[in-house]
Amino acid sequence: MALPDYYKVEAGTTKTWKNTGGDYGITCTSLADAAAREGAKGDLGAAWARRYEVTFEFKLTSAGANGTEVELYTSQSDSATAGTNNEGNATGADAALSSPAETKQLMTPIGSVPVSNALGTGTQRKKFEFCPTSRYQIPVVVNRAGVAFSGTAGDTIIVFKPLEELIQETV
Repeated sequence: MALPDYYKVEAGTTKTWKNTGGDYGITCTSLADAAAREGAKGDLGAAWARRYEVTFEFKLTSAGANGTEVELYTSQSDSATAGTNNEGNATGADAALSSPAETKQLMTPIGSVPVSNALGTGTQRKKFEFCPTSRYQIPVVVNRAGVAFSGTAGDTIIVFKPLEELIQETV
């Protein structure tokens, strides 16, 4: 008698945004409170996954206040060209984002990280589940922590890890 099949989740090839050494660039060095930064436009691939685990980590220059947060958005696009068809008029380049309070409303929210005062200047990290609707992604970080980001370039990292679903046959 055959046993029922079941779903299995496997991690695919990750895409990483960070200052150097990642697949794409994002430089949040000393990102001021109420400011935003967009990363370079990244390609999830022609057959991108339906779901992603997004890990977002950063450090602050001093302890942030409890109740504040750092927001993560993405500007999705169906075009590989940097400034074409991006949500919220993002440029698709690693650059400051002007008017974040308005432009973020035109982007796709991934989530926000509640700031922990107890972590002080240590790494603040949170994971999200995200279902993209377009192949190309531009991560956008909006600092609402009340203090600036760390002055160390490598302290901000965003990782998109595909969660590939497959049906596993049991024998």
